[in-house]
Amino acid sequence: MLVLVRLPSSAMWKRRLTLIVVATALLAAACGGGDRSVLATVNGTDDITTDDLELAITAQRANTGVGGPVDLGSRETAQMITNLIVGRVIRQPMADLGVDFPLLIGTGDANEGQIINAALQEVADARLGIEQPSDEAAVIAAALAEMAPLDRATCASHILSPGREQAVAILDRLAAGEEFAALAQELSTDPGSGANGGALGCRAPSGYVPEFAEVLIELDENELSGPVESTFGWHVILRTPDTDEIGGPVLFEVKNQAISAWIVEVFEAAEIELDPAVGVWNGTGIIPASANIGS
Repeated sequence: MLVLVRLPSSAMWKRRLTLIVVATALLAAACGGGDRSVLATVNGTDDITTDDLELAITAQRANTGVGGPVDLGSRETAQMITNLIVGRVIRQPMADLGVDFPLLIGTGDANEGQIINAALQEVADARLGIEQPSDEAAVIAAALAEMAPLDRATCASHILSPGREQAVAILDRLAAGEEFAALAQELSTDPGSGANGGALGCRAPSGYVPEFAEVLIELDENELSGPVESTFGWHVILRTPDTDEIGGPVLFEVKNQAISAWIVEVFEAAEIELDPAVGVWNGTGIIPASANIGS
């Protein structure tokens, strides 16, 4: 019987691709159950063997020293072999994209996590056609263009006043050349933004009251609105230029979507053969054999 050392369970691979392993006190072929040297095969040729498992286990044992036996069909072992399978499944498709992804031991340490994260970022760049930093601007612009105006992050400032007459007076002073930020600090009844020169930051207009949002999405950069009434009072709105506060999160989300789509494609195309003593592969992970038999 294969005897492994128990470690805490981890999140599913779709949530975190960092390889996670357990340590071993003994690794050998399961007696009475035939040859267990091959635990899983990826795409017909890439075998995960007890030697691979032992290498990972030895490295992890050196880091943790955790002990305690569990059988080959346990949840902990299934999680470990699942993550070893994930590493094999994604390696060749990464190579096809020109991304160098080493065959990791699978200790799940910070160094391996950094390697995986860096490789996934390269996958996203390849999928999005980003070859140099200047290409990122085009990706951000395309993503913003696809968003509904109310959902597209927009930068703005405002001056809030209690009545329409005060708002008109503020517009007159702005037309005469006074600075928007200075007037916001002097006159705005919104204490939060007023102290900051009226700045509201960059956010989706859908997060504002409808009257404010509907006017904001119609403004061009550096354009002022007329007096806008809402439940808070009367606003003078200034659409301010877009900043990295918009581009950074948009690029982050677009890259994550590209990575997620790639992962789905890769695993839908993968062929996984699994030793029944370990469990059953369900497309995203292993259902442990022990759970299958109710033990």
